[in-house]
Amino acid sequence: MFNNLMFNNVRANWEDVAELAKRRTAFWVKALRSELGYSIADFLSCIDGVRAFRSTKLRPKCPTLWKSPPSTTLKFNVDGSAKGKPGPGGIGGVLRDDSGGVIYLFSIPVGIVDSNFAELLAVREALRLFSTSVWASSKNLLIESDSTLVVSWINGHVRVWKFQFVLNEIFSLINHLRNVVISHEFREANCMADWLAKDGVGRLAPSIAWL
Repeated sequence: MFNNLMFNNVRANWEDVAELAKRRTAFWVKALRSELGYSIADFLSCIDGVRAFRSTKLRPKCPTLWKSPPSTTLKFNVDGSAKGKPGPGGIGGVLRDDSGGVIYLFSIPVGIVDSNFAELLAVREALRLFSTSVWASSKNLLIESDSTLVVSWINGHVRVWKFQFVLNEIFSLINHLRNVVISHEFREANCMADWLAKDGVGRLAPSIAWL
């Protein structure tokens, strides 16, 4: 695009300019912060991730960057989104290995739900997918969600009557897997899953990809 602007007198639209700015910023940030957990692709698909660098006043001691799991573990970051209480909902997730390489992505519409139910459905989807994968018998699984409430329900085996059928399936899936940890993570480090969940809200059909 830059060459067309300089040498061919082509006029750029705002989308082209914004995309170029995002790409330049992504490479600049990665150059300055080589330890950054996001890949260039993550940064481009979810520009909100730059919040991790703008301000630390609200959470001065809280980790905000994606952290690699141990080599024996795969990490599934998940999120749920709902436009209303209840409203159209979507779930999203990204499975990565210890090098940060993306293995699996999902972005799925889930009908009319509230945000807590969407968060539960995202965890269940991650467990369902992992339980049928080739890694189920050889790798541990870490699932990270930015919902403290949902994480506390699962880890505390809390009975929530209107969501109990989903919680029961989650407990069953966990019991049949090698080793599963459900953990809370701040939204800044859950950027990709957040974007996939919001994208799922407007989808007509699920988007699922093994990479």
